[in-house]
Amino acid sequence: MMLSVRHVSVPRCIQVFNIGSIAKDSLQLYFEHTRSSGGGEIQQLTMNERHGYAVIEFCDLHGHYFVFLCS
Repeated sequence: MMLSVRHVSVPRCIQVFNIGSIAKDSLQLYFEHTRSSGGGEIQQLTMNERHGYAVIEFCDLHGHYFVFLCS
């Protein structure tokens, strides 16, 4: 499965699409792991399984920009 990432207008946030049946813990581990995703510490992760997306808010801008630039 290929995740799709978009920048949202809220600072430090990204929106992740095509999450399918991925567990919230798996998304958090992936985006907090700087080697696999370039992310960083997550402040909040909100999932919308019905529409197949999640919104991730990082604790700082570094994780947000690095994930977005690498997607």
